[in-house]
Amino acid sequence: YHRKVDDYIQWTPDQNGSWSAENIASVRAYGLDIDFNYKLRLTSVRQEYRVGYGWHRIGSIDQLGDFNQLIYAPVHQFNFGYQIKYRYLTFNTDLQFVGDRWTTTDNSSLLSQYWLWNAKAEYEIKLRNGHSLSLSLTVNNITNSSYQTIANRGMPGTSVNGGLVYQFKGGGK
Repeated sequence: YHRKVDDYIQWTPDQNGSWSAENIASVRAYGLDIDFNYKLRLTSVRQEYRVGYGWHRIGSIDQLGDFNQLIYAPVHQFNFGYQIKYRYLTFNTDLQFVGDRWTTTDNSSLLSQYWLWNAKAEYEIKLRNGHSLSLSLTVNNITNSSYQTIANRGMPGTSVNGGLVYQFKGGGK
């Protein structure tokens, strides 16, 4: 893709952490997104694979003609997902990579890249009345990666969540 956007509004933080809107006269955005999804069914086992990559150059051109990537817009992003389902048991895992991101409009300071790995297991119980009950366990940030999505605001380490969902008959997922 390739786009030129006039009068682009970007929210930027000041030194106190307050965010304000800034008008950027002209922004150029170009890049490539590739996504692949493959489903496989072997008897009663279903599998799904998902892979995606994004290369994005999104920025403004300064008075000297230099291209500056917009803040918090990574150039590289990658994700991989896998799901396997056997009868009433489902297991999902996903891996995400986010590349370096600039935190200043002059591209002088950046946040480091990071990887995240998450997993979820779910068991569904079909009830006699047609309703169902799902039990799940999710582990986010399995490797306890230290990362920030916004400068000076750390994100959580490893977390474990449990879930219980009662679904009435006729409800869709």
